[in-house]
Amino acid sequence: VLRELYIFRDQQASHEDRPPFKIFDNRAMIRVASTQPNTQSELDKKARLAPSIVRRYGPDILNAVNRGKNAPLPVFKRTRNSNGRPDPKVSTRYNALRKWRTSRAHERGVDPDVVLTNDQLMVIARERPGNLQELAAIGAIGTWKVQEYGTDILALLDRMD
Repeated sequence: VLRELYIFRDQQASHEDRPPFKIFDNRAMIRVASTQPNTQSELDKKARLAPSIVRRYGPDILNAVNRGKNAPLPVFKRTRNSNGRPDPKVSTRYNALRKWRTSRAHERGVDPDVVLTNDQLMVIARERPGNLQELAAIGAIGTWKVQEYGTDILALLDRMD
């Protein structure tokens, strides 16, 4: 439910060209997600939303609550073993990506984190994209870096498998 409320608020803020907190704040969003109201009067009484918010966005908020209630629960990939360490294949990919990044940074004369951060490398290692579209879709790196480094990253990952 919270995810659907977040999506609604973000889209509404974009549509109105306003910051999301001006639509309604995080605490209000959490109250709505916790109480899961079914009517506009419940938005006012249970979730304690301001009357102006209920008037302006009430039906849309209730639609978001219903979408959230009916949505399947997300499935999260297991990225660590029971001992808390990443999967060995992920670790191997991550270490290879770090070596590649260091080499690439040296060629460019920049710090390795300028090429890609450790967090970005871990996401790539974990998700293991198979093509440029998948690399872009995981959202770890921007379009420019996909174009600049994507082919090298994918070639490295392909050599490892």
